[in-house]
Amino acid sequence: VIIGTGSRINTMANIMHHVQIGEFTTIAPNTVVLGYVKIGNNCYIGANSTILPNLIIEDNAIIGAGAVVTKNIRKGTVVKGVPAK
Repeated sequence: VIIGTGSRINTMANIMHHVQIGEFTTIAPNTVVLGYVKIGNNCYIGANSTILPNLIIEDNAIIGAGAVVTKNIRKGTVVKGVPAK
């Protein structure tokens, strides 16, 4: 796991293998990030969300609380829901 400068990973978050987290990104409590995920800079990953394996979350993206991310998220996009849209 690679964690960028200024990033925060809150309590009870589960970060699996081969994950890259960019700079100044926040991962809220109880989040699950599965293997081979790349998260960009200045992202916010909401509480209780899940990011499935082999995905890319580009810079400045926001993932809403409880979302299940099943597809790559483009730069500056806000998603929520199950599956995240």
